[in-house]
Amino acid sequence: MKLEMGDDPKLRDIFDEVVTRDCYGLRGLKKRGLDVQRAVDIGASFGPAAALIAELWPDAGIEAYEPDDKRFSLLTANTPERCVCWNQAIIPFEERHVGFDGGPWRRSPADAWDMLRKMNCYWERVGIENGPFATHVDLLKIDNEGFEWGIVEDLARNMVLPTVIVGEWHFANALGGLAAALADTHDFKFDKPGPEPWGPFVAVRRGALP
Repeated sequence: MKLEMGDDPKLRDIFDEVVTRDCYGLRGLKKRGLDVQRAVDIGASFGPAAALIAELWPDAGIEAYEPDDKRFSLLTANTPERCVCWNQAIIPFEERHVGFDGGPWRRSPADAWDMLRKMNCYWERVGIENGPFATHVDLLKIDNEGFEWGIVEDLARNMVLPTVIVGEWHFANALGGLAAALADTHDFKFDKPGPEPWGPFVAVRRGALP
C-alpha cells in the first residue's frame, strides 16, 4: 500500500504503526470473520486506517473525519471514492482542547465528560437523524486525543455501540471510563506498548466473532 504523506516526517511513523504493524489488529479481525459494511473513522489523519479498512473490506462504506486541513487533503487523496471524508472533527478542533497540556481528560473522567457535553457541535454531529451513528456501524476506529472514552460512553448510553471498536486510549483515567462503557456488551483489550500514557485498544461485541 502506498499513501501520499506530504512533507510531515511524523506521518511515516503513523503509517508504520497503523498499516505495517497493524496496531489495531484489523487484519486479525478480518481473519476472525468480521464483516464490515459500514465503518466510521474519527481522527482519520491522512488516511492509513481508512485505506487499510478499504483494502480489507472492499464493499465497506467508510465515513472519515479529520479536522487538520493538511492531513485532510492527504486523506481525500488516499481513500477511494466510497470513503466520504469530512473536513471536521466530531468534537471542535481547538489547540487548547487537544494535545497534552493537562486538559480535563487528563485530570478526571468527570471533567472530560463535562467538556464533551458542553461542546455544542458534538451532539449536532453525532446525535442528529442522519449522523454517523444513526444507522449501525460495524467498525469504529477512534483516535481523538483523549475524548475517545466520552464518545464511547455516550454511544453506550444513548445509541448502539458498533460491533467492533478500535482506537487509541489516552491517559490512565480513560481506561476506567472505556472499560465501564464497554463492560456490559463488549470484550476488550488495552495495550500499552511504550512508556507514554496511551496505546491501542480493541473491543468486540460479545458473541459477534469466534
